[in-house]
Amino acid sequence: METTSFGSGNNGLQIGVNGGHITASFARPETPPEPSSTVPFGRDLDFIDRGSLLDQVHEKCSLPASRIALVGLSRVGKSHLAIEYSYRIREASPETWVFWVNAGNEAHLEKSYREIAYRVKIPGRQDPKVDIYHLVYSWLQNKNCGKWILILDNIHDHLLPPLAVLPETPEGSIILTTRSKRTASTFANESNIILIEPTGKSQEKKQMTTGDTTDLNQKVDDLELESTVSESLRLQRDERLSETKRRVLENNGSESNRERIRQQMEMTKEDSRLDFNPKCAEIVGHGGFGEVFKEPGIIVGVGKPWVAVKRIFKRQTPSFAIEKDSIVREIVIAAELMKEQSQHFVEFFGWSEDDFYVYLAMEYVELGDLESSLGSPWSEEDTKLVVRQLLEGLARMHRQHIAHRDLRPQNIFLICRGPPCAKIGDFGISKRVPANSSTKYDTQYRTGGYCAPEVTKNKTEQYTEAVDLWSLGCIMYKMVVGEKLFQEDVHAVYEYDDTIRRLEGAISQKLSLDGTKLLKSLIVTNPADRPKAEEALSHTWFI
Repeated sequence: METTSFGSGNNGLQIGVNGGHITASFARPETPPEPSSTVPFGRDLDFIDRGSLLDQVHEKCSLPASRIALVGLSRVGKSHLAIEYSYRIREASPETWVFWVNAGNEAHLEKSYREIAYRVKIPGRQDPKVDIYHLVYSWLQNKNCGKWILILDNIHDHLLPPLAVLPETPEGSIILTTRSKRTASTFANESNIILIEPTGKSQEKKQMTTGDTTDLNQKVDDLELESTVSESLRLQRDERLSETKRRVLENNGSESNRERIRQQMEMTKEDSRLDFNPKCAEIVGHGGFGEVFKEPGIIVGVGKPWVAVKRIFKRQTPSFAIEKDSIVREIVIAAELMKEQSQHFVEFFGWSEDDFYVYLAMEYVELGDLESSLGSPWSEEDTKLVVRQLLEGLARMHRQHIAHRDLRPQNIFLICRGPPCAKIGDFGISKRVPANSSTKYDTQYRTGGYCAPEVTKNKTEQYTEAVDLWSLGCIMYKMVVGEKLFQEDVHAVYEYDDTIRRLEGAISQKLSLDGTKLLKSLIVTNPADRPKAEEALSHTWFI
């Protein structure tokens, strides 16, 4: 017997002739939840108001469609004040929603908005392509949602949503905490900006012992891989020091440079911390570091169908201290390169961890790495496109004094094939050094046929970013010939000489004269004779 079912996607009147049973299921609207709070912090029972700050906040928030800004340096208690007010308003007015938005970076901002959408059960929230900001904005603008307070905590200039996107309704109030008076001025009237002055030493000590940390969102983010960061360096980060100031700081001694860079690494790592729990069900890659899994983009709050999550096991051995340094470097360098907003690097979304693993969330590349597409030789034109893209990426890295040090086809990812587009990824052994140290490195590593000879022949010899240009030459050769130039890393001059004698014959029918000249300039044993990435981009092969 035939049976026809009409599911929840078709709720209208069904008219027709059918010999079978007809069953219909209709989607029931979700029951609206009772107002509550999304503040992720407990209440400090020892909270001490300084003067009349809470009264000022309450007075200003009592006005329709109010917007107020709490401004001050870290450790002055802006977030603490907002938290206490949120608890008091819920006690006095249980019918008022309180929404907490961690606005420290874009990932946290989007994640907080998604939490709001799920807490109040906004229809359409499950759609991974939905504009979550507009969805929440529309709900808050609806007077039927009731009273609400939206707290945007620790926000920066570049993350402040356009004023037109922030809701403005008599039923709602918005509180913003920030270190920037400029940010506050673009958000609220001067009369609604409350300056939070630093406390005295005794009060500051009390706040620290009772849990008032630097902008309390960091309390959530304070994990095993993080350490304390000085306030002066936080201010340097937020104000984006000019190039001149940066150089002055870098010239104040190598020891202080290394310490400054270490602290900057901690800050960058701290900013890229997310809170996600991957299922790790579909594995798409693996290596000595661990495995890579394909995960829905929504788990890290990004508007992409899929992301790649690298899972690294936290081995309970003394050697993990070394591995941890490598993990931190990869997080920091990937996050720093994302600030470039460049199409040359695999996108990095952030990291998380649990008791056993560290997770790195990155752009998922459907076509996989370049190695998987090198089964046969490439045309010169396609090779030229990819080599140019890689040189542009290396030039950006080298300007920041970052050497990749593991450039090979397995760490280059193919975004599309026609015309080919590639990105650089996997920064696990990449490294940055101070600008005034001549940009030299001394860590030994192996890349299976792509490692420059100056790295392998002498454990004490230092090297420069020129190692990446050697690796690029080896990659270029494999693209046009279809096989490796060196089967293993070069250890001796005779190995190099023997290979170079075969090089010209192998590429004579594959590359033009200009292409051959560029390739040969990259594969020279003296790193000083190799062109820099910027110089190579001006080669006649690309003209």
